[in-house]
Amino acid sequence: MFTVKKIKAPVHIYFITQYPFPAGISKAWLELESYISERAGIKFYGVFDGQQYLAGCDSPNKLSVSRESLQEYIIPAGTYLAHTIHNWQDKKELIALTFQRMEEEPGCDKDSEDIEFYRSNTELVCLKSMK
Repeated sequence: MFTVKKIKAPVHIYFITQYPFPAGISKAWLELESYISERAGIKFYGVFDGQQYLAGCDSPNKLSVSRESLQEYIIPAGTYLAHTIHNWQDKKELIALTFQRMEEEPGCDKDSEDIEFYRSNTELVCLKSMK
């Protein structure tokens, strides 16, 4: 069910505010999207640290907000369990379930953040660090 993915270099993502999980997920995305006029070429990420959720992107220069107003989160290079959810907007309930199942896998770092990489409007890659 899961594949192993290597992230060769740290990924820097930029966000405005962290929100409580799960109530703040929609707020986090609405806030981020309110500062983006053109989505082309931007990679989007969601990160859950066990308490807070952030919605971010890899292109701070495409956000209509000062760089000083942004916070940075770094996805470390390393080995990750990965699973792609196709048509994720119709299957949002599978996101949390996927991360729960990942944590049951031998070698999964259960204390690591849940990372969502939104490859497109239909394709979401769930990532969980391995020990």
